[in-house]
Amino acid sequence: MLKKLQVLFISSNQYVTGIFQGYFHALGCNLVTLSDVNLFSGRINEVSPDLIFWDIGVDKGFSSQDTQELLKQLTRSKKNLVCGLSDSHTKPQLDIEFDEVFIKPINIAQLDKYMSRKFSRGVSFFASRRKNSDRRSFFDRRGLSNCRRVSDADALEKSNGSKINKPAELIKSVGPFLIDNQLKCVYLNEKLISLTCKEFKLFEKLANDVDRVISDEEIIDCLWPGNNHATKADLHQYMHLLRKKIEDDPKKPVWITTVKGFGYRLLI
Repeated sequence: MLKKLQVLFISSNQYVTGIFQGYFHALGCNLVTLSDVNLFSGRINEVSPDLIFWDIGVDKGFSSQDTQELLKQLTRSKKNLVCGLSDSHTKPQLDIEFDEVFIKPINIAQLDKYMSRKFSRGVSFFASRRKNSDRRSFFDRRGLSNCRRVSDADALEKSNGSKINKPAELIKSVGPFLIDNQLKCVYLNEKLISLTCKEFKLFEKLANDVDRVISDEEIIDCLWPGNNHATKADLHQYMHLLRKKIEDDPKKPVWITTVKGFGYRLLI
């Protein structure tokens, strides 16, 4: 795997950042994120990235001429691989020779193919997961509990340049859903879904074991541990509320399906 690869990711889009955090942590890379593209010039020497991703669609209007000029120099020198993220297939109107431009929403298979092609040391994460017939996300269905995030403030200790080792921010991707276990929020196709504490816990229970049918009793025990008064009617009420928030038509659910006589499952 790519254990020592330094990756710098520049985007103010939290959802896209989460996708890349999950992917590169799963590969064992050291990922540094910047939410402001204009901080780039001050961090490039500290981070010394092998690979740079810039979310053009979100940030190009906020980038200074100095920042764009530095990116041009990096792409021309070939010392760093610089990739762009774009909102459309239209070629970015920037005088920057990107090594690759990825179209959003991000195709993880394309990203994985690119990584395998550019870094022969790497093992295709996409291929290895598919060999196991795993229909779930690329970011490990059990969550990223062993992965540490290096963020804007955490990337390097300013006093001596050493890395800070802080607790991980758990971000898990399941199909089109992104689950932030630290902030206790869920995104669906980049849109934040406002969930109550109980609704989040219910969705998290289903997302932790995608495609498995989970019985009413098991879910009730998770939502109301030790409460002998909780009933299936209570569960059905919360399930109805959750479906109203994530389904286009709660009466014809696509994501959270009912298996009559058995329970519920999150179908990805």
